[in-house]
Amino acid sequence: MKIQNFTLRLSETFYLEDLRQINRFLDKNEIIKSTESFSIDPFPCWNILVFYNSKNKEEILEELNDEQIKIFDALKSWRYQTSKKLNIPAFRIFSNSTLSNLAKNPPKTKENLFEIKGIGKNIIDEWGDEIMQLLDSI
Repeated sequence: MKIQNFTLRLSETFYLEDLRQINRFLDKNEIIKSTESFSIDPFPCWNILVFYNSKNKEEILEELNDEQIKIFDALKSWRYQTSKKLNIPAFRIFSNSTLSNLAKNPPKTKENLFEIKGIGKNIIDEWGDEIMQLLDSI
């Protein structure tokens, strides 16, 4: 078991970036438990202590059936191609856990993407149509 500490600063300047960092972490790991405390010194924030185990790629794939692996592989290929076009690391688009979540519960509509852990409004706005086209083609 490992431990990670996060600070979620409650200011417009930092809140969204802190939240994205926390969500990326939560998406990639198996959370055992967490504790939270609120602080106002030196600034208003939530301090979050997370106890977790790391998930590796093999553990993620073991959770999928053959049809889901086919979807996972197609999504992973799309993620790789997209990351190369944008010159960013693939994990910045989706983690393997998010790809697994998509493969386990492929959404029927673009709006259903909101139900997938690890996917939010920005992702849907930027890649929602592409993701739905890909899923429809499988």
